[in-house]
Amino acid sequence: MEKKLLLERFNEDFAAMQRGMMLQFDKLPLPVYVLRVEADASGQPRDFIFVYANSACASFLDIDGKNYLLGMSFRDVWNDNDERWFNTKRRDMERQLYEEKERYRVAMESSIDLLFEYEIGEKVMRSWSNVSDDDSPEKTRRSYIPDYPAVVVKENLVDPVDREIWLSLLSGERSEEAVEIRMRRYIDKQMDNRWYLVQATTVYEQGRPVRVVGTMRDIDTWKRMQQEKQLVESLNYEINHVLGDIYYAVVHFDLDAGTYHFVELTGQKCVDYPYKGTCEEFLAYTRDVLPREDWHKFRQRFNLREMRRVLTKNGDKLEMELRRKNGGVYKWISVMVSYLPDYSGSKKQQAVLVARFIDEERRREMEQQQELKDALVAAHTANEAKSAFLSQMSHDIRTPMNAIIGMTTIARQNIDNKAKTLDCLDKISSSSAHLLELINSILSMSKIESGKVILTDDELSLPQLLEDVLTIIRPMAGKKWQKLQLEQAELFHPEVLADGTHIRQILLNILGNAVKYTPEGGEIILTLQELPSMIPQRSQYVFTVSDNGRGLSEELLPKIFDMFERGEDSRTSKIEGTGLGLAICKNLTNLMAGTIEAANRPEGGARFTLTLPLRWLSDDERKPAAAARPSGRSDFTGRRVLIVEDNDLNMEIALEFLQSLGVVCEGAENGQRAVEMFAASLPGYYEMILMDVRMPVLNGYEATRAIRRLEREDARQIPIVAMTADAFSSDIKMALNAGMNEHLSKPISIERLQEVLGQWL
Repeated sequence: MEKKLLLERFNEDFAAMQRGMMLQFDKLPLPVYVLRVEADASGQPRDFIFVYANSACASFLDIDGKNYLLGMSFRDVWNDNDERWFNTKRRDMERQLYEEKERYRVAMESSIDLLFEYEIGEKVMRSWSNVSDDDSPEKTRRSYIPDYPAVVVKENLVDPVDREIWLSLLSGERSEEAVEIRMRRYIDKQMDNRWYLVQATTVYEQGRPVRVVGTMRDIDTWKRMQQEKQLVESLNYEINHVLGDIYYAVVHFDLDAGTYHFVELTGQKCVDYPYKGTCEEFLAYTRDVLPREDWHKFRQRFNLREMRRVLTKNGDKLEMELRRKNGGVYKWISVMVSYLPDYSGSKKQQAVLVARFIDEERRREMEQQQELKDALVAAHTANEAKSAFLSQMSHDIRTPMNAIIGMTTIARQNIDNKAKTLDCLDKISSSSAHLLELINSILSMSKIESGKVILTDDELSLPQLLEDVLTIIRPMAGKKWQKLQLEQAELFHPEVLADGTHIRQILLNILGNAVKYTPEGGEIILTLQELPSMIPQRSQYVFTVSDNGRGLSEELLPKIFDMFERGEDSRTSKIEGTGLGLAICKNLTNLMAGTIEAANRPEGGARFTLTLPLRWLSDDERKPAAAARPSGRSDFTGRRVLIVEDNDLNMEIALEFLQSLGVVCEGAENGQRAVEMFAASLPGYYEMILMDVRMPVLNGYEATRAIRRLEREDARQIPIVAMTADAFSSDIKMALNAGMNEHLSKPISIERLQEVLGQWL
């Protein structure tokens, strides 16, 4: 009965107050017990009663179960009524208690860093922690913190990320649950944020949580090691994936053991044979995925004996490029085996093999090699073409030059024979014209190939263009009694925006060839037709030149638009030509996004077809036609012209030509002198200026602009004509932009000079 009452009293008093803390000791392997002293009337201890004992204590006393031990006294345990046992047994128990206490203290100090008890209602935190300072006499530090939740927030005692978990644990919401929390503690007299493993138990009274008791263990070192391990694992994972993107296989060789094993990179299987084995097995497995000739080379380079022989120190490696079957298709791979240092000091000989696909690189390399070969062939071809060009030019230039020099010599020898001299002069004139044509063609072709040709958009009347071209060609055709016809269908849009100079050049070249290669009395027909286009406000304009001559040879047709191609035909070998005209036509046509074709007519003769996409002008876009200048006079007697020329021979030619026409001439040797002479003259004194362009001191363009800026009326009205060897269409445009009225290209013919004088005087 007494034992039952004691158990009830324990359940009511002690269990309510200390049960939570004692639960922390139930799992300990060391004996833990709590005694209550029974005193006699004089207050002296009479007996000791067990009010708590863990299982380890019951086992130590040979008692069957800890609950059976509760309420027992020392007399019950040792069954001795002699009062003298008390002192002896007490001393033994005290000694054992001290020893167990010390063992428990050592166990606690080694297993936990802090014991805590938190009163939920009072919000008070009590804790007992080990002291690591050897100089301190105390081994345990106690703390008492009222209003603990507020202090946690104010002093930032717990990491903000873990604060909610810690406070919920202290409120009794988490029970028998281990959590990891970062807390601020005074460690070795320093404030530190560290990781702790917290284990806590909630104590209930009458069904309500009243306190939380628990322990904390410092796991900061372990936690940081885990984080570093995770970081290393993550880094290794990323490195493996990067390596997996570069290499499809990485193999480790133990050259001492003669074994291999594949290194896992991305988790994907890279080969169909075992991932580890002997080096001989590795070579045997690769036989099925390599072409026969590549496998024999691979076996010779990467067998175990060869790797042991070559790979002896850091930096040694073996490399090879070969083909490997991949998805049923052989692809190029690069294989490299490198010596792998052993930093453990065991002097173990090992190597690592890496393999990557280089099929795309090999393809690009082969393409680059082919491009280099093509470039080399093109360079040789260009060099040969250059040599052929120079040879051809040497021949074509020397031919008319020979005639000019020869006829000049003959004329001097027959100076008294007027008829002979005139014949020589005619031939010199003809050869000079041919030489000029050759030079112009060479310059035109050079400018086209260098990309310096600039197309212009001029308002152009196509019917007028055809008439201008035929006006130039008719005298040539008339000398051979040829019939020249224009067949023009109805044009819906005759006014266009186009480069009239270059279109005229193409048509003159084709018509000029037709006149040359059509026999006397033949027929040449020029036609123009407008066809619709898919592009708004554009039409396809088709120019056709047909003749009834002997036509073109089949050998010449495919290359007729190449440079210097004239055909080796006895019927045409004596006809003068540069062999550049049609090549120029082809290139100019391409620049204008058109086409030009050559063919033989079924009824005989040749046909050249030029098709150009041109933008036509609507009625609203057309500008009023400029009033035509009067054809001018043919008598220039007494008219005064200023000639600006730095070359004495050219000055002499111009003076002779003009004076033969009755013109009064004055000369200036450069642009600066011309400006000074004009500024010093009376208004109207000079009626025209013939201006060279390339001169010292001040060139023709700058001199023209200077004259136009003079504060006198005739400075803006006087005709200034460019008289220069710069004869391209871009040169003409530059002259007009500088303020000149006309362009006269050298060499000057007296007929063209007379035409310009008649137009502007």
